[in-house]
Amino acid sequence: MKRKAVVSFVLVVLFLVSVFPLSTFSGAADSHGSPGLLGSQSTVDPTDWWPMFHHDLTHNGYSTSNVPTTNQTLWNYTTGSDVDCSPAVVGGVVYVDSDDHNVYALNATTGTFIWNYTTGGIVFSSPAVAGGVVYVGSDDSKIYALNATTGAQVWNYATGDYVVSSPAVAGGIVYVGSYDGKIYAFGVHDVAVTNVAPSKTVVGQGFSASINVTVANQGGYTEAFNVTAYANVTAIQTETLTLTSQSSATLTFTWDTTGFTMGNYTLSAYAEPIPSEANMPNNNFTLVDILQVTIPGDINGSGIVDFFNAAKLSAAFNATPKSPNWNPNADINSDGVVDIYDAIILAGHFNQH
Repeated sequence: MKRKAVVSFVLVVLFLVSVFPLSTFSGAADSHGSPGLLGSQSTVDPTDWWPMFHHDLTHNGYSTSNVPTTNQTLWNYTTGSDVDCSPAVVGGVVYVDSDDHNVYALNATTGTFIWNYTTGGIVFSSPAVAGGVVYVGSDDSKIYALNATTGAQVWNYATGDYVVSSPAVAGGIVYVGSYDGKIYAFGVHDVAVTNVAPSKTVVGQGFSASINVTVANQGGYTEAFNVTAYANVTAIQTETLTLTSQSSATLTFTWDTTGFTMGNYTLSAYAEPIPSEANMPNNNFTLVDILQVTIPGDINGSGIVDFFNAAKLSAAFNATPKSPNWNPNADINSDGVVDIYDAIILAGHFNQH
């Protein structure tokens, strides 16, 4: 008897597909649609201000930023000696060094002391800040890399003489000159997760969804590293890849929702840090409450499998990812096409909530 009812419902769905135009159902279905992905976020144009020596990490010396129109003093901070270099301002922090051998980090709004690092000589070199690391030279003949948050030393390199030039950073490489007559180039280790994108916004419990994770090598070396995708705090899958300097790749993870409870899930991906990597925050990318596990056939995420879901499936019937009417949520079994098999799954759960 149940099988006969299922077959009858499938025939009704197919009748709807054949008799009514797709637009007939789109209005009704849209009234019960699920929320979309996270909206885009605006960013500040980094070319429109002058945060460091000669404007940017390549020191091109040009910007369209307006200068202050008054000489009002907002704050000051007293170091132990002369300050000859140009400060760098990144992430609300001022980085500046002094003849007292120190590199300082100060709150850009209040001037409050955050940290200092003492080198072995006078520091004339203007700092460059990239990937969470402060690069600066010293009269002790060394080039220093310091953690931008804590001031802890990441590494140093001894040249043959004073280092008074200001480092430049481009393409994951730090360039700096020394009084020994040499120019030095140092590679930066930095991998990042730049995006996480699920294939659909709802998935039927017990079925699968694809999660695309974009990763990048923002450093100056070829790196091999692991990337893990998570649903809430549960690891879905781990992949290992190798990326050349300044390249990126997109990995596709498959999340089988069997055994997961119904509800909204936070998706994230994490790139395991590589040796000598100092910039850790960009190793993780998180989307909050972005994918809903629900009843198979609940295409719009309303919590019930009803006529509106049937209309959604009907509107996308025979569609593939390249079709204009493609709806990934209607591809219930995630086989790349909305077809009779998806209709059968929906019919089998009709009126469940």
